[in-house]
Amino acid sequence: MNLPAGFNNRIESVEVAPGVAVEVFEDAGCAGAALEFFEDIDNLGSFTRKVSSVRVRYSTGG
Repeated sequence: MNLPAGFNNRIESVEVAPGVAVEVFEDAGCAGAALEFFEDIDNLGSFTRKVSSVRVRYSTGG
């Protein structure tokens, strides 16, 4: 899913609900470099303000 207007390249952290995995992508359309998270993360490091799309799925953990 592409990020809504106003959020593209502005994400700095991710909250992840229990039982869910969140994958963030540098490019729109869930393309390009990616990172996957199974828990909250306060600092995306090299991905800070570079996220253009996300994918959320059910997970049993990472």
